[in-house]
Amino acid sequence: MDLTLEQIQKYSIAFAKLSGDGHIAVGSDTRTTSRMISEMVESTLLSEGCEVHVLGTTTTPSIHHYVSKMNLNGGLMITSSHNPPDWNGLKFITSRGLGLMGESFDNLEMFVRVSPTSSFQIGRIRKVTHQSYMHDLLSHIQDSSKKNLKVALDCGGGSASFFAPKLLTALGCKLYSINTSPGLFLRQIDPVSDPLDDLRDLVIREKCDLGFAFDCDGDRLVVVDDHGV
Repeated sequence: MDLTLEQIQKYSIAFAKLSGDGHIAVGSDTRTTSRMISEMVESTLLSEGCEVHVLGTTTTPSIHHYVSKMNLNGGLMITSSHNPPDWNGLKFITSRGLGLMGESFDNLEMFVRVSPTSSFQIGRIRKVTHQSYMHDLLSHIQDSSKKNLKVALDCGGGSASFFAPKLLTALGCKLYSINTSPGLFLRQIDPVSDPLDDLRDLVIREKCDLGFAFDCDGDRLVVVDDHGV
């Protein structure tokens, strides 16, 4: 269905009430409409008395991780994931850092119907950096013996542009990157649907060990082997 600012407000109010009007993280991908929607969501949550943890432009995995690590009441990611750039939407994240679905989403729909207006309280904004996220990612890498891997990276203009290059460089990889300008979509956002010819050519031309291609919010990945397959 079409997504209006009125609907965004109603769903944000409902999610705040369903989450107990507590601490909620908000992040967004690199679509042109994401900043506007983020500000709408943040303002609405503030009017519900929430403490809003603003992650800014980020990936869906990072906001899931942050909600779980910080034991927040929930999270909202503004993204349409792997869908076309003129689409956008909301991903709701539970207090355990999981996606909202099934019966839980039905409960949200019920809150949308019975809680259409804001209570106009005053919440608080908390700006969040991503330093701990990068540290936590690196801490999962136990084997540091494979240094100097040659890696080709296609971020697709998405929010992985802010994370993947830094992570791979920190791991000692020699990096060859394309499509790392956030919001500039030069291929299909969905890496599963795109033939990824540029990435495959880059892997072969530079004799890379492997290649990675992400979607707009960094939760969909295609891996290319050293033969460009």
